[in-house]
Amino acid sequence: MKILSINVIVIIFIFWPSHLLAKSDYTKWGDYNQFTVPLLSLGFSWYKKDYKSLELLAKSYITTQGITHFTKKIINAKRPNGGNHSFPSGHTASAFTGVNFLYKHYGPTYALPALLIASSVGHSRIKGKYHTLFDVVCGALLSIGIDEFYYRKMELKPIRVGGAPGIQLNLSY
Repeated sequence: MKILSINVIVIIFIFWPSHLLAKSDYTKWGDYNQFTVPLLSLGFSWYKKDYKSLELLAKSYITTQGITHFTKKIINAKRPNGGNHSFPSGHTASAFTGVNFLYKHYGPTYALPALLIASSVGHSRIKGKYHTLFDVVCGALLSIGIDEFYYRKMELKPIRVGGAPGIQLNLSY
């Protein structure tokens, strides 16, 4: 019953701003809550004294943000509101860091509320005309992919094949 009541509160808290607040307030919701899931994930790991997972999550967050902001600078896609650096959504990438992590480490009871919060951040970015659906989905997938990269212990190595540079991917489960 306790888990059900927490999930109901989370669902109400997520969907309430979308319909009752002004657009600028809902955009602020996304601005603030981009950090909620990563911080909750860090908090759960810290509380459970799972320091190896803490390190994994920190690497995932730093890598996700680095790739996101590098990609934004290189592509420099126009935002729906006319601004620059639309692709991919950094807020959504930040918010989704930890969703896959929570699922893998602590199960769906922790991951579902995190997924709802992260999804509401992406929705706020679309509704505020900062991003398109494509920007938001790519930000989420980037974040989940990088988390999976660290979770599965993947390793990228620069290599040379016939004098040409390349990348070798090693994967272990």
